[in-house]
Amino acid sequence: MTAPFQGIEVDRTEFPAGTIRVHRAGASGPPVVLLHGGGLDNAMLSWRRCVPALAADYHVYAPDFPGQGGSMPWHGGGDQRTLEEVLRWLLDTCEVSEVVLVV
Repeated sequence: MTAPFQGIEVDRTEFPAGTIRVHRAGASGPPVVLLHGGGLDNAMLSWRRCVPALAADYHVYAPDFPGQGGSMPWHGGGDQRTLEEVLRWLLDTCEVSEVVLVV
């Protein structure tokens, strides 16, 4: 089961090559971005049990990578540079200038 727990909001952010799904939780504290693995993975598969615990002290963002989870369809590339650009766009969209990345 990969459904989010109560208190986790799901947003979708439009980018030139498609939509990115982002799970958010926590209203205060420093921002933390949780990056999931590759393959058939997605944010809630990797992080669903961690997000509620972290949300008590942090503003948590858990995006699905392009072409994975709820970030489909994706019409762009899926290489490292694309992932970095999507993360940069996402942080700009969320108006976040500094984060802690967890991989």
